[in-house]
Amino acid sequence: MSDETPGGPGAGAARDADAVPLPSGSARVFASTIDVVVAGVLLGLLDSLLFVLFVGSVKGGRLTSHQAAVSLLISLLTLLLGAVLWVLQERHGGSVGKRFAGLRTTTMDGVYPAPYPQLFMKYLLMFALLAIGYYGTLIVLGCLLVPFWQKQRRNAFDLLARLRAIPRGAVRTLDGQPTGPAPARDEPAGD
Repeated sequence: MSDETPGGPGAGAARDADAVPLPSGSARVFASTIDVVVAGVLLGLLDSLLFVLFVGSVKGGRLTSHQAAVSLLISLLTLLLGAVLWVLQERHGGSVGKRFAGLRTTTMDGVYPAPYPQLFMKYLLMFALLAIGYYGTLIVLGCLLVPFWQKQRRNAFDLLARLRAIPRGAVRTLDGQPTGPAPARDEPAGD
């Protein structure tokens, strides 16, 4: 019997991805909702604090060109900082929402941690849309509802970054070991 997988290169990876347990659509949306709220509050507070410290008071309700440039720089810095913060969370146990929902972000075949470039692309795009304002926030919320209808329970940002969220117990490390709790041993303790 041949070890080759029918379908050519990559077919085995697709089969592995299909074998990974799926979270419920509500768990995915719950985790994403918590993350958006936490990110919005934290990054909004940071952006506001930096605005007050570096832009100062606004006379007549209009920013000067210098204040507008500093404000834009602050918003971009906050956006990058938020993306980096979420990537670091995902690489070290999961974002706040995923921890509450018992999920982890992995590669398509369930390997944790997901690669930095893919995570950074996911969160930079998400936070850039959130920074646009009302319409960007509506787009993000719509993208986060996709797991209700998507077969693999991936939101639009996961689809673009080729990532997925799976239950914490189904996660494997790069060396193929599960990351769930170690099985209990029935052996008596040694002297």
